[in-house]
Amino acid sequence: MSDGTETTNYELFKPDVESVGWGEEVNQNFDTLDSELKKKEAKVNGSKVDSPDFSNDEIVHSVTGSTITSQLSSAIKTDIAKGLIAHGTIALTKEPTGFTSPNGLETIGVSYDQANRRVTLTGVFEGYYKGEKIVELTDGWVSPQHDEDPTTTLFLKYNSNGFEWTTTPWEFSEMQIAYACYRIDGAFCFGQREPHGFMQHQSHKEFHETIGTYRTSGGNLIDFEPQSTTATERRPDIEDTYVSDEDLPSKILALTTKAYTRCYTNGTGKSEFDVDETEIINLTGNIPNYNQVTAGIGSQVAMNSGQTTRYMSVWVIALPTTSDATSQKFRYLFKQGQSASSDIAVERGLNPQDLFLGDLEEISPEFVFTNQIILRYRASPTNNWDIFEVRALTGNRFIQTGSPSGQFLSVVSTGDGLTGNGTPTSPLQPVGAISFIADNGDTEIETGELTFGADAVKSGTIEKAIMRVDTSSTITVDIYVNGTKISDDAPLTITAGTTLTETTFTGWDKTISVGDYITANVTANDNATKLSIQLTTG
Repeated sequence: MSDGTETTNYELFKPDVESVGWGEEVNQNFDTLDSELKKKEAKVNGSKVDSPDFSNDEIVHSVTGSTITSQLSSAIKTDIAKGLIAHGTIALTKEPTGFTSPNGLETIGVSYDQANRRVTLTGVFEGYYKGEKIVELTDGWVSPQHDEDPTTTLFLKYNSNGFEWTTTPWEFSEMQIAYACYRIDGAFCFGQREPHGFMQHQSHKEFHETIGTYRTSGGNLIDFEPQSTTATERRPDIEDTYVSDEDLPSKILALTTKAYTRCYTNGTGKSEFDVDETEIINLTGNIPNYNQVTAGIGSQVAMNSGQTTRYMSVWVIALPTTSDATSQKFRYLFKQGQSASSDIAVERGLNPQDLFLGDLEEISPEFVFTNQIILRYRASPTNNWDIFEVRALTGNRFIQTGSPSGQFLSVVSTGDGLTGNGTPTSPLQPVGAISFIADNGDTEIETGELTFGADAVKSGTIEKAIMRVDTSSTITVDIYVNGTKISDDAPLTITAGTTLTETTFTGWDKTISVGDYITANVTANDNATKLSIQLTTG
C-alpha cells in the first residue's frame, strides 16, 4: 500500500503528494462514493431507483504525475438531481401545484358558459401540477365540456387524469380551477372561481377548514337613507368587495343595479333564491317577512304580528362567482333573517352563527358575510318599514358561521315540558311559559304599550302570573292578546312592592291559542325602571 491518510467521514484514502502505487486505493474510493450516493438517493426517494453508471472515466478528469483532480461530470450531476428532486422531493410533497401570475391571482379571469358547459380562463398566468408546467393553460384556455343535465355540483380540476369535471370535491393536492352549482332539479345557480396558487396542499386543507373566506376591504353599503320609508331610499348599492379564499384573492364587483338576489329557506328545507328583486326583503303587502325555520323547514311570517314597532335583520353575503352574467347575479346574496324582535338590542346581539344555513354551505364552497342590515317596521305612525341601521361584519367565514368551541351540546332533545332549540333565536323555555322583560336603564318605565311581545307556543288557559320590578313601586299592567285586552278591569298590580304572584284573574279571558300574539301595556308606574312578567298556561 502506498503512503497516505484517510478522510474524516467515509475513510477514503488520500495518497501523499509524490507517493506512487495508489491506483487500487483510489478505485476503492470510487466504489465507496458510488455506494454512498446510491444510499442517499434511495433514502430521498423512499424506494429503490436505478442510479447512473459511475464509471472511472466519468469521474476522474485527470491523473498526471503527482497531481490528482476528480469531479462529477455534468451528466451525472443532472441524473442525481433528477433522482433527488424529480423522483424524490416532488413525488413526496406533490408540489408545486397551482397557478401563478405576475399580475396577481386576482387578475385571472374565470367565466362559465352554461350553454356550452365549459369554463374559460383569461389573463397572464401559468399552471403547474406537481412541478410540471401544464402547457395547455394559456390566455383564452377553454375547458372540456361536462356532462349534460347535471343535478349536483361540479368541480373542475387537473390531476393525473388531466382536466376533468367531477361530482366529488377536489383533493387539495389537485389543481383547482372552478366550480359550477347545479341543483337537484337541474337548475343552474352560479359558477365560482378557484385558481389557487402554490400553497402547500396540507396548509391549504388546514386553512380551508379553519379560516376559509374572509373580507379584506370594501363591501360597504352606500346610496341609501337610514330610517327613511321612501322606497327608493331603502335600496342600497354595494361598493367593490375584496375577499380572500385562503391564498386566492378576488375582487367582487360593486352592485349598482338596484336588483337584488334574496336567499331564504323554503318549505322543503332547501335554499331558495329570488333573482332580480326590487326590494332586499320579502314582503306581505307593505310588511317585511322574516324566514321562520322550524325543524329545518322555512316559512314566511310577517314581522309585525300586531306589534307597534319590531326589528329584524337581513344578512349580506359575498361570493367570488365567475364573471358570466348569470353567475354575477349571485355575487351578493341578501339572506333573510329568521326572527323578529321588539327590542333593537336583540337584533344587535345576533351574529351569522345564529342563522340556520341549511344546504347553503353545500351549494357554495366559499362565501363570507359582510353586513347586517337591521330593518324596522312601525305600525304607527308610518305603517311602513325602513333600514334602521347597518353593521359591518368582520372575521372569517368560520368565525362568523361556526359553532362555539369547547364542550357544548350539539343536539338538544326536549320533553313535553320544554320547547326551543337552545339558540339565541329559539331559546329553551318551558312549554306554556310566556315571558316579557323591559329594561329602561336608570329611567322610570313610561306608561303605554311595551315595545315587545311574545307568541304563544301552546294552547291552554292562563293559570299563573309572576311580575317583578327592580325597586319598590306601584305599577299596573294590562295584558292583550292579538290587540284585545284580556285583563278586564283587573290589571296585574304591585302596590309599594317588588313582586306579584297572581292566580285569580278576576274577569279575565284566560284562553290562549297557539300563535296568539301577547303584549303588555303599562297603565301606571311611579318608580320601576326594570320589569319582568311571566304567564304560565296549563
